[in-house]
Amino acid sequence: MDPYLGVWANVSIALTLSGQGTSLGALQVQGVEVRAFGPQFYPLTDLGLFGIRGLHRAQHLDEAQICGWTRSFAEPEVWLEVNFLSTSLETRLATRWLGLTSQKKASFVFYVKADTACVGDQIFRSKSLQRYKGSADAVLFNDGAFAISCSMKRPLHLIPLAGEGCFWGADFLLAFDMSPFDSIESFFFQSNLSPQT
Repeated sequence: MDPYLGVWANVSIALTLSGQGTSLGALQVQGVEVRAFGPQFYPLTDLGLFGIRGLHRAQHLDEAQICGWTRSFAEPEVWLEVNFLSTSLETRLATRWLGLTSQKKASFVFYVKADTACVGDQIFRSKSLQRYKGSADAVLFNDGAFAISCSMKRPLHLIPLAGEGCFWGADFLLAFDMSPFDSIESFFFQSNLSPQT
């Protein structure tokens, strides 16, 4: 780990709790990039409903951890507590939502740059029309080079994107539906996994 940058040799991370319609951050692992992630209200195609807002100081900030509170850009009354931890053993993003209501549908989304995605035994390619809606233990990218999973089984959407030109040039949108009744969630990032068969 570089003590000045707070990154591991195979992981690059940028994080923030401040912004105006911006992502919570970005990360790169094993050639797969998560170009943006954060709260998203429906419809998923409207980037004006994505991101965080405000200037909030982190409660704790060290080389590989950031935690604090921020607000949703689309719904300023919805707050998000974020705890991002990266060690040599794990990279985890814990979130807690306050102010979610059943009237407005929300997701936590990841815009991922990768050639392929795998859910169970299904393989998805960028720029295709094949989508996934359901639940899964993990979504693998680039033949298991990188995976995103969450602590609770919840509805997820995997949507191939066009790549360059929009949505941060991402190839996939991975959205985990959030509920006011299950507003605490941890996301785990792993590398070098093999696809499930």
